Amino acid sequence: MTTATLRPRPVRSRRTHAERTAQTTRKIKEAAVEAIAELGFKRATATEIARRAGVSWGAAQHHFGDKTGILLAVLEDGASAFLDRIDRVDARTSLEKRVGGFLDAAWEHFRSDTSRSASEILSNLAAAPGEEGDLPEGTAIVQLDRWMESWHRLFGDVPLTPSRAMALQGYVVAVLTGLSSVHVLQRGSASVRSRQLGFLKDTVLRELRAAKRRSNLP
Repeated sequence: MTTATLRPRPVRSRRTHAERTAQTTRKIKEAAVEAIAELGFKRATATEIARRAGVSWGAAQHHFGDKTGILLAVLEDGASAFLDRIDRVDARTSLEKRVGGFLDAAWEHFRSDTSRSASEILSNLAAAPGEEGDLPEGTAIVQLDRWMESWHRLFGDVPLTPSRAMALQGYVVAVLTGLSSVHVLQRGSASVRSRQLGFLKDTVLRELRAAKRRSNLP
């Protein structure tokens, strides 16, 4: 008669307090993004966010203080995600490749639920301060500063006047925001979206090249 070989049970490593905290905060932020993307800002209540995260509202408060704390954390994550994408674009390549890389990365961000939720958070908290909590002074400016840092890293060699640079960047944001809205409502084909993004790339590249020509730069 043979005897079965007894194998020791694998030892399950216990998560540290920091790991459990990181997992919980991530779930809460993801739940907030999901709720805002699906229900809109007003219906994405604190209770709904906690329910989707699978935690009590008391646990959410322990980590973020209040709903505004969660929303600000979502804004921070959105800005970091955008910068992470843009930072992967090589600033040493040709102007055409920089424009293409920048706008491809920006589009990936703008089409995400995180970006759309962040836009709703900024517009609603700025428009109605005190209802959900006060939006800390300078929050929108911080987001703009981060965008400007990325822009200057890639296109700092192009001598656009400050007013023209702001106009061009505003145009880029407006077009990408519009494309994102159309993407959600219509779910158009990838080829159509690629052509639309191509129109934007052509416009931005033409403006930057024209600025270089005016300054007689190579």
